[in-house]
Formats: sequence, structure tokens, C-alpha cells
Amino acid sequence: MTRLRTAVMAALGIAMFITVCAGCFNYAPRQSLADYQCEDLIPQVIKLSKDNAKDNPFARPILKIYEPTETGRTTARLDCEADAKWNFDRVAFFIEEDSDGDRFIGLSPVVDFEKILRELTP
Repeated sequence: MTRLRTAVMAALGIAMFITVCAGCFNYAPRQSLADYQCEDLIPQVIKLSKDNAKDNPFARPILKIYEPTETGRTTARLDCEADAKWNFDRVAFFIEEDSDGDRFIGLSPVVDFEKILRELTP
């Protein structure tokens, strides 16, 4: 009986180790902000716009983002602009890392006020 108990305890111990350390050997370090490109942010920006549209009945989600370009970069922030299938022709988006290492993604329309004024002016 003690051999069976020892074998069972050993098996449980091994199973516990495998369960706890399943991700220990395939650890992928977090991507550095310096390695990000605008294209890397597109899926997250589209998801953010869809999440915003769920909470706001007047918001329409971004359906697609085309040809993103980098408009600015620091060690803590990447700014991009792109054409978008959305309420507006263009979208600006960014990823930013604060001093605690937390990252934030944001987006906003790029509004061409001159174009709007030309269309409104007779």
C-alpha cells in the first residue's frame, strides 16, 4: 500500500509540475516598443473601435485600415496615420508606454477641416 501511495504522490507531483510550468519553457518576451511598426497595431486598433462602437450608438467601427504610415516615434510612443474604411477617411492611432511599463492604445479621426469648409462654402 505504501508503494502505491508513493507512486500516486509522485505521479501527482509530476502532473502538478507540468501543469504549473507548462508556459515556462515557451516563454516569449514582450515585444519592445522600439520594435513595433504601425502595421502591428492595426488589429488592436480595429478591435478598440469595435469595442467603442458597442458602448456608443453613434460610433461606427473601423472596418479596415489601409497603408499605415508612421508620423512620430519616441522611446515611449509610436504615432501612426492611415486611410480607413470608417466615418472618416483617415484615422490616427498610437501606442504609448508609461513609466510603470503599462501600454495604452488610442485612436482618433483625422479631420480635414479645409475640405469640410470647401464643401460648405458655396
